[in-house]
Amino acid sequence: MSVDRSYIAENKTQLTRLQALLAGRSDAELARPVPAGWTVAAVLGHLAFWDQRALILLEHLEKTGTAPAGYSGEDVDWINDAGKPMLLAVPPRRAAELCLSIGQAVDAGESQPRPAPDRSLRGSRAGAAGALAGVAPRVHILGASGSGTTTLGQALAARLGCPHHDVDSYFWLPSDPPFQHIRARDARRAMLSAELEQPGGWVLSGSLCGWGDVYIPLFDLVVFLWIPPDLRMARLAAREAARYGAETIAPGGALHAGSVAFMTWAAAYDEGGLEIRSLRIHNDWLAALPGPVLRLEGDASVEANLAAVLRVLGPVGRARQAAGGGTTTSS
Repeated sequence: MSVDRSYIAENKTQLTRLQALLAGRSDAELARPVPAGWTVAAVLGHLAFWDQRALILLEHLEKTGTAPAGYSGEDVDWINDAGKPMLLAVPPRRAAELCLSIGQAVDAGESQPRPAPDRSLRGSRAGAAGALAGVAPRVHILGASGSGTTTLGQALAARLGCPHHDVDSYFWLPSDPPFQHIRARDARRAMLSAELEQPGGWVLSGSLCGWGDVYIPLFDLVVFLWIPPDLRMARLAAREAARYGAETIAPGGALHAGSVAFMTWAAAYDEGGLEIRSLRIHNDWLAALPGPVLRLEGDASVEANLAAVLRVLGPVGRARQAAGGGTTTSS
């Protein structure tokens, strides 16, 4: 069985980013506090710990020929919280040095032809880079229409305390009813660039494959949502009725033809080809990305998906969650 080793290049991309961000930083900058009691240096020490864990597992695999058992995602928070006092006690410069040296060692080990170890560290590197830059991460969430990208995007932005942008607001011209006229490519790029190039983090939901590829270097993390087609289509049917009125989209209604066309287009996502927004297009686009990707597949609650994203973002995501406020519950 072939092993997906794309995470190797993704890890190296994030390590290179950290090296560039650390160059010339003073001890005072490394000791700068971030929310929930962490410092920049402690975040780097946190990353060194998880990279060291990966290195030990690689050495175990080398000696025994068998992959060690993994860990439960529920353990991550208490492990991080337990280690925080020790990480805060490490001199800031030493924490930065350990982060880079251990990262280089584990990347060298992962490049060898052996089964893939735990891939979670790649997201932590993105979070650590975000902490060093002093901003919330920049997260892109995509999926099929009706998969919940906007809902998760709004919830994540609220937790991180950063703006939320939805691709539909830039792709479509204002109209009543909405979604009737596509905005010209150059115009939508200009509008979106004005938002995404602002200092600080953000969450961007929706699909921009192709016309929005220029923004790929800005993404610290890309999240892909997939839910079963029958559930997704039921959500869309309910949304259509709530948005336009059941009578308006029923046979004989003013928007019946448009609603039928939209639902037919949406239903083709999972089996469609390259001519429409499809699962195939999204998978191809995700596979070509240089940075970390988190796939959330299945009928999970918004709260569960939010927790999964925050775990991948590392202590920066959890720190901003603690500092930034409310909780999100699914209905």
